[in-house]
Amino acid sequence: MVRKRESAKERTNVRYKIVPLFFVIILLVLVLIGVLVLSKLSFVADESETNIQVDQVLLKVLLNDGESLLRELRVMNTGDVVESVVLSDNLGSMLALSEESFELEPGQTKVVELGFRSVIDEENVEYSPGIYIGSVTVENGEVVDSVPVVVEVESPEVLFDMNINFPDDDLERGEEVGVVIRLYNLMGDDAMSIGMDYIVRDLDGNTLFSESETVVVDSQVSFTKTVSIPENFNTGTYVFAATANYAGSTGTTSYL
Repeated sequence: MVRKRESAKERTNVRYKIVPLFFVIILLVLVLIGVLVLSKLSFVADESETNIQVDQVLLKVLLNDGESLLRELRVMNTGDVVESVVLSDNLGSMLALSEESFELEPGQTKVVELGFRSVIDEENVEYSPGIYIGSVTVENGEVVDSVPVVVEVESPEVLFDMNINFPDDDLERGEEVGVVIRLYNLMGDDAMSIGMDYIVRDLDGNTLFSESETVVVDSQVSFTKTVSIPENFNTGTYVFAATANYAGSTGTTSYL
């Protein structure tokens, strides 16, 4: 009987030792799983970061009719491996890139010239005065950046100047936004009827809003243009553009 009691006691002690050990094993497994998950998330976050950087957030160019202009875009490799870079744009013949594909060594910077022209003689193409909207896309196997481009082409003689004050608030579907426009008569104080055109367009050329009206101005005039945001509005980058037209003269202004 004594031996049986000792045997039962020993089994009880063993059982009590096994239970804490079981919880310790479970805890270690959970900790290991947590470490693996965090490592995976960190790996994904690192993959989403890009080593290709550009030095421009917006390219805005003003051309007189028939004029050309050069701008520079610096593309940098901030990583520690060689990167293959491809540049493209959606502005047609108006924009010519000095290089469209190249490799960048770690720490290297490539200066790409962007040539803007309103007249392309070799193609017998001429862009009329107005505002042209697009982007320069930078890729290294996937899109890493898209730089908005706004090109304003004015007539050789500009009779009116403009500036605009656009609300800083984010646009919301179905709302109306008041844009303050100030128009200056560069010819004098006589009252004149000016044709005004307004557009809101994204970087892919899709028009969100378009409207025209006639405004009477003497020396200067300030007025508010109401822009209606449609219910099917998609979030993204948009440009508000206005042109003033009178007797063959076109003045431009824009806001991104």
